[in-house]
Amino acid sequence: MKRLNSIIEFIMELDALKDSMIYEIKRPVMRESLKSIYEIKSTTPQVDKEKLLRDYQAKDLLELIRKIRGKNS
Repeated sequence: MKRLNSIIEFIMELDALKDSMIYEIKRPVMRESLKSIYEIKSTTPQVDKEKLLRDYQAKDLLELIRKIRGKNS
């Protein structure tokens, strides 16, 4: 029975080793994937309010919003 327990413990240690190796191999890939996701989310487009007002010939933001919504619907 003691021999069976030591075999089971050895198998569990091998399984833990396998899991840690897989994690260590995947970690750089996961880090790179997350890095690109955070870069995408963190970039905010620069908007020139005055240029938009001129382009849409709007006198204020409310009119600009109405004109943009009117074009998109």
